[in-house]
Amino acid sequence: MKKMFLTSAVLAIAGVGLVAGSAMALGFSSTGYVDPNYNDSWDSTSLTGTALFEFYIDETWPQVNRVTIELDDDIFTGITASDFTVLNPSGWTTSVYTGTSGNVFDVSLAGVLATSTNDPIQITFDYTLLDEDMYDNASEGVPGGWDWDEGQAWGLAYTLDYGFYTPHPLTGSPVFVALDTSGGSTAPVPEPATMLLFGTGLAGLAGVVRKKRKNS
Repeated sequence: MKKMFLTSAVLAIAGVGLVAGSAMALGFSSTGYVDPNYNDSWDSTSLTGTALFEFYIDETWPQVNRVTIELDDDIFTGITASDFTVLNPSGWTTSVYTGTSGNVFDVSLAGVLATSTNDPIQITFDYTLLDEDMYDNASEGVPGGWDWDEGQAWGLAYTLDYGFYTPHPLTGSPVFVALDTSGGSTAPVPEPATMLLFGTGLAGLAGVVRKKRKNS
């Protein structure tokens, strides 16, 4: 499973090629998180649970009207469009398609445009794992048991886009042309204990700096 140890990325995608022409896509920064055990939903008997994806637009100017999440076919089973619900913004629809590699792509399309002022984009995913080992067999050092020995825990690729659909000049099938785009890989939502430890470390570092300034 392809993994990227990223929580934020800036992509400058040079064009969506069409037979009749091309469009240049501007890149912007975004951050993606996932809570794979949303509302303590994991059930080891049925191998089911609900994940919450949250995507933040890190700049003030972009507008997003499409979100794509790549789901690996060696992890999940039986994925359908009804497994996804866009909680925020309102009025979005969702569909799925299978790529050439076998991986499934969820595509959510905008009702209300997503901007940095109505962050985050929130999407729930009701999933079924192929087997319980994928939940239990986490790599060492990854809290929560969500690694499945495949790299970063729940590091699923995503793309945020602003653009439009247009008919392909040869086939007539709809083709999405991205004008603004951003992508990366989701990272697990930080645990409260981890955030507390991080905050304590920052406070201690600030104290050391103040002490050195006072002594000098």
